[in-house]
Amino acid sequence: MSGPDGHISRLIVDTDGNVIEGQHRLEALRQLGVKNVPVHVIKDLASNVDTVGLENAIKSAQSMHGDQRHQIIQNLLEAVAEEGSARKVREDYEEPTGYTKAWNAALDFLEGKPPEDHESWWDKSLTTEGRKQIMDAAGLNRVPRIKWKYLNDDERAKLLANRAAAETPLAVSAPQTQTHGPSGSPTVQARKRLG
Repeated sequence: MSGPDGHISRLIVDTDGNVIEGQHRLEALRQLGVKNVPVHVIKDLASNVDTVGLENAIKSAQSMHGDQRHQIIQNLLEAVAEEGSARKVREDYEEPTGYTKAWNAALDFLEGKPPEDHESWWDKSLTTEGRKQIMDAAGLNRVPRIKWKYLNDDERAKLLANRAAAETPLAVSAPQTQTHGPSGSPTVQARKRLG
């Protein structure tokens, strides 16, 4: 805002009206008797979201660096704020390259869909023979007693894609194959679909 004595930057407030930046300017303006002050409102996109649950859903879906996880959360919350719902984001946005499983797990969480518990399925629901059948179908040469947590992401994807080979058929959709992005902590960016 500007006045006869120069330029004063806008105050920055949150959606509840709490001053984030400009407390001293506000106090000076009050002493001058100014009643109305232009402000810039910062919206907390995560205010109504269980961010811990969202982060856990991403962690359980795909292994990645914490910075990448936070970028997915930021991208997703910005997209939901723009589009109005997670369902609309799923329709209108492309998943970030290499992060399809994490992106879809986060959208599932925001839509209220329960995550699949692959670890319980593998470690508790299947017999050793059932695990062996799935490993054979997936072309893996591992000890059938191996725990889910000791399998790498590629092995897990192959096992999930071959779930039908288990002795007790399970009605689940085949997962998408996970691809890995470049090493380090690359920028994770979702893009709006064209057309």
